[in-house]
Amino acid sequence: MKKYKNHIIGVIILLVGFGVGWMLKPSQASVDTQDHSEHSTDMSGDVESAGDEIWTCSMHPQIRQNEPGLCPICEMDLIPLDDSFSNDDPTVLQMSLEATKLAQIETT
Repeated sequence: MKKYKNHIIGVIILLVGFGVGWMLKPSQASVDTQDHSEHSTDMSGDVESAGDEIWTCSMHPQIRQNEPGLCPICEMDLIPLDDSFSNDDPTVLQMSLEATKLAQIETT
């Protein structure tokens, strides 16, 4: 009987922990509202108003803003977007000379 009592107490503590965690998490509506008010991107990742320079996150290229700042996902500094290597073909990989040297790529 004592063995079952410890199991029941453990299950109760686990359920109370889940209940407290559920009550403390932010609601999805407040998270969505906060995300849209802080960033100038829409759901497709396109910039709402075209500017001279577009800033993006090196880890999350879907994040695009008209001004420098922090990535909303990882909080890294945004970098200027370099469109000089833009290509519509997803099977083509183009790298700058600096990136090729960093990756130590050699061709024969």
